[in-house]
Amino acid sequence: MKKILPLFLCVMLFMSCASKNAAMVESTLTEAKTLQQVAKANGLSTSASADSLVADAEKQNKDGQTEAAFFAADEAVLQFQLALQKQENKNIADSLQVAAESLNNYRNVLEGRKPKGKK
Repeated sequence: MKKILPLFLCVMLFMSCASKNAAMVESTLTEAKTLQQVAKANGLSTSASADSLVADAEKQNKDGQTEAAFFAADEAVLQFQLALQKQENKNIADSLQVAAESLNNYRNVLEGRKPKGKK
C-alpha cells in the first residue's frame, strides 16, 4: 500500500497537468481564431504564416501534440495582435492629421479676425 500511494499521486498529478495544458491550448487556439476573424472582418492583410499557424495548431492539437499546438497558436495570436495594432496606429495617425489640419484652419480664421494695427 505504501508503494502504491506515491505512484497513484504521481499519476493524478500528471493527469491534472495534462488537462490544464489541454485547456490552455484550447483557450489560446480560440483566441487565435477570434483574432483571425476580427482581422479578416476589418480587411487587414495578415501574413499567410499567421493563418497557417492556426491550421497547424489545430492539427497538432488533434494529434495530441499540445506543447507544439500551444506555441503555434500563441505565435498566431501575436501576429494577429500585431496586425490589429498596426491598423489602430494608422487610424490614430490619420485622426491626428485631421485634427492638425482643423487646428491650422481654426488658427487661420482667428488670424483673419484680429483687428489690424492694434497690439
